[in-house]
Amino acid sequence: MSVYIDVWHRTLPLAPENHQLFLDYYGEWVVGPPSDFFEVVGGFRYTDGESNTDFVLYRYESMGMIEKSMMSFGAGETYIAATTEVFSQIQIEETRAVAIHSSYCPEARLDEVLAEGVADPAMAARRYVRIVRRLPTLTRPQAFLALGQFAGQVEKASGARLVAAFEYLVGPVTDGVEIWVLPEGQSWFPALPAGVDPALSSEIARLAPEQERRGIEPTVFSKLR
Repeated sequence: MSVYIDVWHRTLPLAPENHQLFLDYYGEWVVGPPSDFFEVVGGFRYTDGESNTDFVLYRYESMGMIEKSMMSFGAGETYIAATTEVFSQIQIEETRAVAIHSSYCPEARLDEVLAEGVADPAMAARRYVRIVRRLPTLTRPQAFLALGQFAGQVEKASGARLVAAFEYLVGPVTDGVEIWVLPEGQSWFPALPAGVDPALSSEIARLAPEQERRGIEPTVFSKLR
């Protein structure tokens, strides 16, 4: 079973050029070097809300592979010099959380969207939406059943696709996250598209209420395009 690390960043001072400086550095020095331990499946900057924020999604084969990755880290002189130069100009806030796929959204969905980018390297970056839901432990099985039905109706009504849904093992453990990719030319989709059962929507609001809905766009180093 794959395990994910969801890494959130905010770049300070709050200026677009500072955020771009950090993303350029991250793409070259953190994501760029090949790894035997993980795959960076997605890197996204937020398009609304708090400025200068992004997140990166790492995929590992297992928890053991996370440990091996941490134990193998080594910093060469060139990396240290590049890092020192960038961090003399900016400051970074970072949080990390460990997650697994939620049962109503199998990993094959993520791999399918990843394969689309591989098949068409010239594909223009699409728009995505990240939704955070509250998932109380006791009602999680019922929530996942309803969320699977809800996702199917939303996809049919809006053309958006659910790419990934994960729940945290370490971090905000009562939260669940969904990542949706939007149809070409669409920059947003409503919380309740026409054609979705209002009764089911009400059930979702009870079992898995939304905490946040924000637009996101892929960074240049994101495999999800």
